[in-house]
Amino acid sequence: MKEKQRFHIGIGIPSILMIFVVLCLTTFGVLSFSSASADYRLTEKNIAYMKAYYNADANAQEFLSGIDSILYQIKATQQADIDYYTKILETINSMDSDVTAFLTDNGEMRISYWVPVENEKYLNVVLSVFPLNQEKRYNIEEYCLTQKDKEGLEGGIIIEETVGAGLWQGGK
Repeated sequence: MKEKQRFHIGIGIPSILMIFVVLCLTTFGVLSFSSASADYRLTEKNIAYMKAYYNADANAQEFLSGIDSILYQIKATQQADIDYYTKILETINSMDSDVTAFLTDNGEMRISYWVPVENEKYLNVVLSVFPLNQEKRYNIEEYCLTQKDKEGLEGGIIIEETVGAGLWQGGK
């Protein structure tokens, strides 16, 4: 009588399968760790940039407060728009190299200043000054994040032109 043959799996196939599974799990673990590490570095960069932006924003607001105070004082002492604008030009243009007061072609007064954020990025603020007969002293025309070009700040690339550059504005 013929004996029934038994199918027998040796140690080789399960060992090779186990090695393959361990290699796959190790590979996935290394990829996960590498991805988490890259995310962490990106988050740290983002945090540093946000701190720099918010510091620049705070400095821009402090500077705006100073300009508002100057406009208030000048407005209280002047009687005519011509004298008002002349006094603003003299006062603002003698302050600092980062702030400029100028008259546009159509006779409107503008004040422009730059606050550095980081790596050739600047917060550019442009104010439009109202005449003496209006209650408001100025209007913010531009509050944008720009990048310095090769010739300087003039004609820089506008990165973000909305107020606050798309960042959290507080409880709004």
